[in-house]
Amino acid sequence: VGYPVLLKAVHGGGGKGIKVVRTAEDVREAFMTVFAEAKSAFGNGDLYLEKFVESLRHIEVQILRDSHGNTRILGLRDCSVQRNNQKVLEESESVMLPDELEQAAYDHARKLADAIDYLGAGTVEFIYDLANDALYFMEMNTRLQVEHPVTEWTTGLSIVDTQFQIAEGGSIEAMEINRRGYSIEARVTAEKGARDAEGNIDFVPTPGTLETCVFPEQDDIEVIATIGPGKTVSPFYDSLVAQVIAYGEDREDGLRKLKAYLESIEIKGICTNIPVLTRVLSDEVFVKGEFDTGYLPDFLKRTDAEQMLAEMEATGAAGDAAAIEIEGSNELKVLSPQTGIFYSTASPSDPPYVKPGDKIDAEHTLCQIEAMKMFTSVTLSSFNGNAEVYSEDRKYKIVRVNQVNGAQVNAGDLLFVIKPA
Repeated sequence: VGYPVLLKAVHGGGGKGIKVVRTAEDVREAFMTVFAEAKSAFGNGDLYLEKFVESLRHIEVQILRDSHGNTRILGLRDCSVQRNNQKVLEESESVMLPDELEQAAYDHARKLADAIDYLGAGTVEFIYDLANDALYFMEMNTRLQVEHPVTEWTTGLSIVDTQFQIAEGGSIEAMEINRRGYSIEARVTAEKGARDAEGNIDFVPTPGTLETCVFPEQDDIEVIATIGPGKTVSPFYDSLVAQVIAYGEDREDGLRKLKAYLESIEIKGICTNIPVLTRVLSDEVFVKGEFDTGYLPDFLKRTDAEQMLAEMEATGAAGDAAAIEIEGSNELKVLSPQTGIFYSTASPSDPPYVKPGDKIDAEHTLCQIEAMKMFTSVTLSSFNGNAEVYSEDRKYKIVRVNQVNGAQVNAGDLLFVIKPA
């Protein structure tokens, strides 16, 4: 199929265990990274390899089918605003998908469900290849999805209730689908922004305990949240903490309502992506609707990054970072930036990233921290924000590795001792 290709975990989901490979030289390293992530997150390292479409929209069709052979198409969702292949915003319509391809998506979904005698609620997912104006089948999710309320709002049907009805042997033959209005869902995640080694904005999970958590009640807004005052966000699961769904007469109305509501939420104790979401919802490119799944990385490069990062950081737990100097010596501490699992190697068969005596620069990977099914590479430069903690222009020597592979670490725990080389 040529390059680029996609390595994707067979048992994956939620954007985890997936990586684009652009050259043959990168295949082995990419394979080991995705294999390790898939094995850790899903208990199975098997991977798919498939052609990677450069410019696409992510389209999905919601279906219901009962045991009597009745199939109903509830509508589609456009989930093209994504970060690391994980959906961020999901809409009840696609502003770029032509009418004939929308109908083709419905027809393909119906035929697929009928061909396999599907039972229950499911989602048939497609790639809309913008360059070739073509629709490709991607996968079918044989379950309820995070974004199902988007379709519930625009049909007036409870997909969950209907699942129970179907499971009891009931019929949906009399079900009529009347689509109305527009709906959009935003995924609120427990994350803060940070600059990676190349200076690009990345997002790091921020487990912690909620001091304040207020979701106001409002018409045309639905909130599904796992957080509340005093609750703790664990490092062992996905970073999603709330779904906020807005319903409007049309797309403009829905975007306006969702942005206003997100700005009214009060959260203290953990960092969240709300400052990112509100900026996207008022971004001219997003509002016009002419973009592909590469939209969010491009948006982050042209937004008011420092102000946005500061706003994300502001809701986190208060407290001063511990000093890195070790008194009475020229040695320095490297402290864990987050709670999670410490990995000293890319995979069990690979050598450690660093060992005592190694000389490294600020861009060298020291370890990886896994939290909320996401792996974060730790480098000395990753600690440099508005101030330079570790010099970018000097070499450092590894004095001691303070954690064993697979150890659980908390934010602020000592990972390494280093000194200027």
